[in-house]
Amino acid sequence: MEEKTGGKEQHNSLTPEKLPWSPGPVLLGRNDKGRSISHIDINQDSTFLVITARGLSNRLRSVAAFMFLRKKFNVKNKIKVFWHSSGVCPGDFLEVFQPIDELDFFNDRDELQRILVGSKPGTFVFVDHFAPVQTLFPIFSPIQGVQHPIYENITFIGAAPKWSHKKDLLAYENDGPWNEIVKDYAGLTYDDADITEEYAKFKPTKEEQTEIIRIAVEQKIMERVGVHIRHTDLQRGNLPSINSNKHFIDVMNQEIKNNSRTKFYLATDSPEAQWKFMEKYGKKITVYKKMEPKHYYRATTLRHAVIDVYLLSLCKAIYGSKGSSYSRLAQRLHPGVLDSIGKHIDKMTISQM
Repeated sequence: MEEKTGGKEQHNSLTPEKLPWSPGPVLLGRNDKGRSISHIDINQDSTFLVITARGLSNRLRSVAAFMFLRKKFNVKNKIKVFWHSSGVCPGDFLEVFQPIDELDFFNDRDELQRILVGSKPGTFVFVDHFAPVQTLFPIFSPIQGVQHPIYENITFIGAAPKWSHKKDLLAYENDGPWNEIVKDYAGLTYDDADITEEYAKFKPTKEEQTEIIRIAVEQKIMERVGVHIRHTDLQRGNLPSINSNKHFIDVMNQEIKNNSRTKFYLATDSPEAQWKFMEKYGKKITVYKKMEPKHYYRATTLRHAVIDVYLLSLCKAIYGSKGSSYSRLAQRLHPGVLDSIGKHIDKMTISQM
């Protein structure tokens, strides 16, 4: 039967399965019998490339996981981190954080392609499964043509690009969450304290730290109960299990019942939630900044998100949203923030700043 030359049919002959090469091995979080894989060929000469996606907290936890793996396996090379600004993370890491010696950040897609094409044996690539594969891996796409066997030296950890015949587009296979990667390849659990040590290396810029300390002193943040309410995902139906306003009202009312002098610090990405809780609790609640109503997905800038989460982490207790990595980030940052920022607050006054 003669092959058609128009439409999608002309691309079928270019699928990776018909090429003389195939993507490198994929390291699954578990083997086909459900048992954890106990060995991974990482050594001191290996190279890590982390392709981040989604919001701030999801990106930081992926980077922190590979910072730990680098330490565990005594890897000499810096971790290359592709951090591309997006609607849910509108800014670059180095705009809001201080440089970290072991990390090499970049945000150019062309540079990403050059790194992939030039990969040497021993390269391990982590791709967040929300990363836009069609734009990140154009060389792989049959529609654009495959010209380079770029994956022969790469081992994908967690997820790997693969052509989907059903949808005629590039997708991921063998996707695994980052915590499964760390557990199975480094012998750690999700809550292992060693990962918290890596989070302590994330330090806001001097400008952000000054702002954090100023507000913490002025509002006595370390004496407050922190509350994180995440609502914007509900608009897209991503996290139906997220906690409701009623849940937080019940929790906060109970705190006030236990101690009538209790005050709160509220962090939220929802202008509506911020307005409702400030109206209800009045002087008992404070926020970093009052937000204007917005019509897009996230209502805060990256700088706002960073300052918010560090102030939240300084609170004496934190009530977070179910399923929120941002709430978890505040909890993970708490020990390191108390050590690096919190120790300065008790001795400071506004006039000293």
